[in-house]
Amino acid sequence: MPGRQLAAVVVVCLLLSGCASGSAQLAPNHAQTTAGALSLWKDFPAQSSPRPLVLTGPAIADPATGFRNGDDKLAYISGQFTVATALPGGSASWQQQPLITADQALADLRNSGQGAPPAGASLSITAVRLGTATFSTDRGQRSLPAWVFRFAGVRDPASVLAIAPANRWPKAPRPSQDIGDLTARIAPGGDTVTVTFFGAAAGTGPCDAQYAADTAQSSTAVVLSVRELPAATSQPAPSGDVAMGCDAMGHRRELTVTLAPVLGGRVLIDSFGAPIPAG
Repeated sequence: MPGRQLAAVVVVCLLLSGCASGSAQLAPNHAQTTAGALSLWKDFPAQSSPRPLVLTGPAIADPATGFRNGDDKLAYISGQFTVATALPGGSASWQQQPLITADQALADLRNSGQGAPPAGASLSITAVRLGTATFSTDRGQRSLPAWVFRFAGVRDPASVLAIAPANRWPKAPRPSQDIGDLTARIAPGGDTVTVTFFGAAAGTGPCDAQYAADTAQSSTAVVLSVRELPAATSQPAPSGDVAMGCDAMGHRRELTVTLAPVLGGRVLIDSFGAPIPAG
C-alpha cells in the first residue's frame, strides 16, 4: 500500500475507531449529525437556576482500591448485597434539589449489577451514610452529595450520586460506542473553549495532519466537532522493496474556538449529542 494511503488509513483509524490511544470525534455527515445532536438537548433548561446536573461519567463511584478476592468483586459487579445495618430514613435536599433516599440508592447499586456471582456469593453492607463523592460533569470534576456504602472486608466505599434523576442530564444515556474522547477547557467567561483530542502528529509530513474545529449552536447546546484538513503533501516514496508507513500512535492535540454568544448555561456536546467532559 502506498505510504500516503497507509497514513490515511491510520489517521482514519485514529479518528473514528479509537484503535490507538484515543480518537477525535468526527461526524460522517456533519450537517445531519449536528441537527440530530442539538435536537437531543432542545428541552434542556439552560437558563434555570440552579442549573441541572449534566453527567459525563457514571453516577456510581466504585471502591477505589478494589476488593480482597474475586468472589467479593463478582458479588459487587453483579449487585448481590446483604444489608447488615439499618438504612438511614427520611429525605434531604441540596441546593434546592431533592435527594434520593438511602433505599433508592441501594436499589440503584443493585440494579447496576451485571451477570451472576458464584453460588452463594454476596457482599455485606456494613454502614451507609449521606456524604459526598467526586463525579465527572460538563463543568469539571465536582464534589456532590452521595450515599456512601461500606462493605465487609473492602477498604474503600462505593458512592451513589444522591441527586434525584429528575435533575440529571442527559435523560437518555448515549451508547458507549457513540462517546468519543473529547475533553474541553472552558474559559471563565465562557467565550472560548479549548478542546483536547487524539489524532495524528502535528506537522506537514505524510504521516502528520492538521485539524479544524467546527461549532453549531442552539439556545440550549453547542456542538463541537473536529475535522481533518486536506493533506498538503504527497505520499512518501518507498525505499527499495519496503513500503513506508505511519505509526498508529495517537498524539494529543488541542484546538481553541471562540463562541458568540458565550456558552453560558448551555451544554457543550459532541457530534453524537454526548456532553463533553470539562477538564
